Amino acid sequence: MLIGVRDNGEIKGIEIDGFDDPDKAMLHLVNIINRDIGPTFSPHCNMRVVEVEGKSVIWVKVSAALNEAWTKKGDEDIFYIRQGPRTGKLTVEEAEQYIRSNFQP
Repeated sequence: MLIGVRDNGEIKGIEIDGFDDPDKAMLHLVNIINRDIGPTFSPHCNMRVVEVEGKSVIWVKVSAALNEAWTKKGDEDIFYIRQGPRTGKLTVEEAEQYIRSNFQP
């Protein structure tokens, strides 16, 4: 995942987000992961700042987790899966089936 690059490939850089420095931008990203997914999952996110066309971009590689990760939106727990180029939101029933099929007890 690249933070600071638009879907069309245009390099915008993280500077447009107004952080004082790249470390603060990465800390903000880790805080969002901890809040919305959980602190046990942030270690699965390897990130670093790279320079592309003179702009700072955050490169994030997410390693596979051993168990499922739900995200929170208000009081609602949501389960997403990656389906090729898109991200799909599953119902609770679909999520339970996916979890049974993809994670070992």
